[in-house]
Amino acid sequence: MAVFVFAYRSTQDYNSTPESVSEWRAWFEGLGEHVVEVGQPVATAASVGACDTESTRLGGYSLISADDLESAMALTRGCPQLSRGGGIEIGQLVPVPTAVSSAAK
Repeated sequence: MAVFVFAYRSTQDYNSTPESVSEWRAWFEGLGEHVVEVGQPVATAASVGACDTESTRLGGYSLISADDLESAMALTRGCPQLSRGGGIEIGQLVPVPTAVSSAAK
């Protein structure tokens, strides 16, 4: 299985509540073995370059395993972020190639 990063985009005015924390826990429990790393919420953030921050901000991330991008997208169903006007950016992670050693040349 491949590993995908879920980058959660929160509305600018989003604040966590005890109810929202419970909703997130329930959603992660429902994902079961697909959760590679629950991740963490973001406290403060900045952006550099072409990042639309007018309506949303970086809210946190998770690492999720899935067969392919379509399967990863299906796993976002029921995510609390989506019911609050936020979004999720999904990207497949790939290994960084190691440099060729001089001995192998």
